[in-house]
This record gives sequence, C-alpha cells and structure tokens, in this order.
Amino acid sequence: AHVAKLKSLKRLYLEKTNITDKGLTHLIALPELDYLNLYGTQVTDTGLSTLAKLTAAKQIFLGETEVTAKGIASLQKDLPKAQISPDPVKE
Repeated sequence: AHVAKLKSLKRLYLEKTNITDKGLTHLIALPELDYLNLYGTQVTDTGLSTLAKLTAAKQIFLGETEVTAKGIASLQKDLPKAQISPDPVKE
C-alpha cells in the first residue's frame, strides 16, 4: 500500500518477496510503472488480471511464480507491447 503513493515509480523489484495477488492491486495506482520483477513470488493467474491494468508496462518477470502458461498468454494479449518473461513457469 505504501508503494502505491509513489506515483512516478517506473521500476519495481519485488522478486523473492511475500507479495501476493492481493498485494498486486496496489500497483494499479502506479501509472508510470514500466518494469516489474515478480520472480520467485506467490503470484498466480488471478493476480495477472490486475497486472493487465498496467498499461505503461514494458517488462514483467514472472519466473518461479505460480502463474501458468495460459495466464501469461492472456496477460500478453492484454499488454501486447510488454515483454513478459514466461520462463520458467508451470504448464
């Protein structure tokens, strides 16, 4: 919730933290966020629907999370200009 107050934040490194799908909801308040690293977190496909609202996103890293290939494909469809790291993910 504290991060959501940083409206000009462009890069956010949350790898190997305790962030969950619920915590991702705070990120939609960051209109300039273009880089997000969620490697090694408990984020799931449910949380990816929140990330789809990050229209400024250019890079999102999701390795070693609970997301599936289907979830990443859906997010890529919502954010076609973003580079979304699909590897490694659960099938």
